[in-house]
Amino acid sequence: MSGGTVIADGTPGEVLTAERLRNVFDVEAHITSDPLGNLTISYSRPGVTIATPGPTG
Repeated sequence: MSGGTVIADGTPGEVLTAERLRNVFDVEAHITSDPLGNLTISYSRPGVTIATPGPTG
């Protein structure tokens, strides 16, 4: 759903596509499936940088 509207209906493998995730959530996604059909989704938002802690010392 996006804004109260159903965007897609189906199995996770049919619905969770990189293009759809980009359009609905504004993320760049990489989707992989293992031999059992389990999905792994990695994503990032364009223009967003995640701060990492600097060295301690």
